[in-house]
Amino acid sequence: MKKRLFSLLLVLTLCFTLLPYSAAAEGGEETMVTVTFDMGGHGGAAPASVTVPKGSKITAPESPAPGCEDGKYYFVHWTAHPLSDASSDAWNFAKDTVESSMTLRAVWYQYAEMH
Repeated sequence: MKKRLFSLLLVLTLCFTLLPYSAAAEGGEETMVTVTFDMGGHGGAAPASVTVPKGSKITAPESPAPGCEDGKYYFVHWTAHPLSDASSDAWNFAKDTVESSMTLRAVWYQYAEMH
């Protein structure tokens, strides 16, 4: 009886000892996410997409310049919000982290004509 109890305790101890190692091996892969850039109908070519680990910050791409035909517009900021152009929805590259694959859209304002 003592041998069976000892054997059972030994098996349970081994199972609980090895369990964290197998869980770490399964979850050890980082989830990668992709950020694409949409020029919002102005400027030239969009910056290249960036693939980073989930929860990472990304570096701001170079601010786009308007194309010749877009001379009435100027670049304001990047936003992840699909509808809002408000500065309160601007992507903060110093603080914001990428939690899933997403698109950052360029926000452009039109120059006001002065008379």
